[in-house]
Amino acid sequence: MKYNVKMYEKKDGTIPVLEFIQSLQPKQQAKVTREIDLLEKFGSDLHYPHIETIKGDKYKDLLELRVKFASNIFRIFFFLPIGNLAILLHGITKRT
Repeated sequence: MKYNVKMYEKKDGTIPVLEFIQSLQPKQQAKVTREIDLLEKFGSDLHYPHIETIKGDKYKDLLELRVKFASNIFRIFFFLPIGNLAILLHGITKRT
């Protein structure tokens, strides 16, 4: 099932996940974008190592899109509110 991938926009108009992606080097941006494209194309059929559920009751229904580029590890946090919609929230560079 193809997913409709949207980026969360704050009330002030900023888009945290887009800002994160734009802060990366061009090749890193391309790799992250490719993983987002995979999420859009395969949706719930995309599993580990691409997607992992965040553990703990506090983070119920929160998922991470896992991206590895050379020695860098990136995570894009998202959730699936209804049907085939995925909302990308924020991204980080994993340090540990």
